[in-house]
Amino acid sequence: MKLASANVFDAPLIDPNFLSDPEGHDLQVLSEVVDLARSIARSDAMAGVVDAELSPSGTAFAADGSEARSEEMLRFLCAHTTLFY
Repeated sequence: MKLASANVFDAPLIDPNFLSDPEGHDLQVLSEVVDLARSIARSDAMAGVVDAELSPSGTAFAADGSEARSEEMLRFLCAHTTLFY
C-alpha cells in the first residue's frame, strides 16, 4: 500500500499481489475453487440450470472432472481471473 498523493482525501494505492506468491499458494487455492465450481455446475442438481460451460473452450480443463493443474489451465486462470478485495 502506498499513498496516491499528498492529499489525505485521496484513496491509497493498493496492490494486494494476488497470484504472485513464490510458493504458488494463491494459484493452488484458485484452481481448487474453480474445480469445485465446475463440479457443482456438472452435478445432477444443476442439470436443469446449466446448459454448457462457456469458458474456457478448448483443453485447458479436463472434461471428466480430473482438473490436473496443467500449465495451460494456470495460464488461463491468471489471464482471465478478476479478484476483488
